[in-house]
Amino acid sequence: MATLIFDNTLSGHHLEYLNHIYKGAIQRTDEKFVFAVPRQEWNNVREKCEWPQADNIRWVMLDDYECQDVSKGSMLVRCFKLSRLVKRVALNENVSKIKLISLAGVIPFLPLMLPSEVKLSGIIYKIYLRAPKKGFRGLIDKFRYTIMARSRLMDKVFILNDPRSAERLNKIYDSRRFISLADPVPQPDMNEVRNLRPILNIPSSATVFLHFGSMDKRKGTLEILRALNVMPKQEHFNRYFIFAGRVGDNLKDQFYSLAKDAESKGAHIIIRDEFCSYELLHSLCHTSDVILIPYLLTDLSSGALGYAALHHKPVIGPASGLIGELINDNNLGLTLSCINQEMLAKSFSVDIPYEESMYAEKNSIYLFTKTILDS
Repeated sequence: MATLIFDNTLSGHHLEYLNHIYKGAIQRTDEKFVFAVPRQEWNNVREKCEWPQADNIRWVMLDDYECQDVSKGSMLVRCFKLSRLVKRVALNENVSKIKLISLAGVIPFLPLMLPSEVKLSGIIYKIYLRAPKKGFRGLIDKFRYTIMARSRLMDKVFILNDPRSAERLNKIYDSRRFISLADPVPQPDMNEVRNLRPILNIPSSATVFLHFGSMDKRKGTLEILRALNVMPKQEHFNRYFIFAGRVGDNLKDQFYSLAKDAESKGAHIIIRDEFCSYELLHSLCHTSDVILIPYLLTDLSSGALGYAALHHKPVIGPASGLIGELINDNNLGLTLSCINQEMLAKSFSVDIPYEESMYAEKNSIYLFTKTILDS
């Protein structure tokens, strides 16, 4: 029987993770896999990654309208609709294992709906222990984790890049199901990595700060621009700031307004408002001196940490939450007790000592795919 790899969206890191798992699956020629993805979204993004042909892989195209519809309604309604969709695909394909790129959306219903011979695993990104809710939502969260720890249909629950929470959850629920999962760092072809300073007209003596990925409020994107607006004009000399990634529609007006104001005060700003390939991101990291991850929401991991470690570049980020723990535990850079424009502006003038770290090696694609596919 086959293993179902299911995802109802391919936005953000989902496509990247799906591709890593796919490349791991094609190496296991004695195992069968079914990959289920939304049809139109797949057609739009599939060319962003390589998908070698393999005889042990079968694709199932999901209806895009149904995939979008599962995101409508209350939390429990969304959970029920998504669980029903996963169950239907699993039964149609006669699979024995289900592995979800995102598990939280089907808990608590899916483990209660599946046949007893099917085992369920998936990735959890945000742990309720780091941002506990109160009232009814808090009770629901505890019930969901109880289902994950106790249900006979649950196999493994992968906690993304958070070994402390995985250990704590196992103690709370007297379980061994919660496993810390590597946050995979895409390995570049070093022959393709370039110093982009000549192309971007950046002097070789300049200090380059890079902020990449999708631009939104929770990542502190606007705080960086606000910091540039309060910096004394003389401190802008020989400092360049690169923003690489799509700017969210709800952020565009404010983003470009702040960027224009900062430039009028002497800031050197380079914007690549687009989806950036892995190759471009690696070249940008190679070009830069400091990676900026001043996240306001700190209870999730950040893939930028892996890129920074791989290219031996320090980061500036929050001291709190999971991100702060990862930076401090692995000596990845400077943490700030408060993310605001004043603190950030001061940090841009600080020499950040960098220590060699094994972070990138501990978060390899190989460990990511092996952990998921071995379960």
